Formats: sequence, C-alpha cells, structure tokens
Amino acid sequence: MANWTELSELLTQLVAKYSGVIYDKELHERWDIGQAVCRGAYGKSWSKSLDYKKDNEADTPPVAAINVAQDWLENGLPKWAEAD
Repeated sequence: MANWTELSELLTQLVAKYSGVIYDKELHERWDIGQAVCRGAYGKSWSKSLDYKKDNEADTPPVAAINVAQDWLENGLPKWAEAD
C-alpha cells in the first residue's frame, strides 16, 4: 500500500518534469499539479466526484492519484493537458 511520502515524491517529479501548473485544454482551466492529477483520476468534475470525496477523507493516499501520477511520468500527459 502506498503512503503519502510516495505520492508527494511522485508529485515533486511531475513538477520537475512538467512545471507546477497544468492547462486543461478541454475545460480551459489551470490546475496545480495536485489538482491536475485529481482531474486525471476522477474526471472533469473531480472536485464533486463521490469517489474523490471518499478518497480525500481516507488515511492513505488515493490509489487512483498514484496511478495517474505514475502514468504521466512514464507515458506523458493526457491529450487534455499541457504544461503551462
């Protein structure tokens, strides 16, 4: 099981690789890297997602966020996103 340190390290690597801000070409929004990972994990309305709300209250970092961060590091940003 992942821990918060692992997620923090992944986010730090994403910032180093892409910058701290991601532009969402579909929603015309700018997200910090944590918000962008949540957008990738939970969809366009990520902050209203029931899964996001449940995971946000957990004691461990969301597996969905870790998976997205790892994927972006290995495979690049998704089509909706670009480094700003």
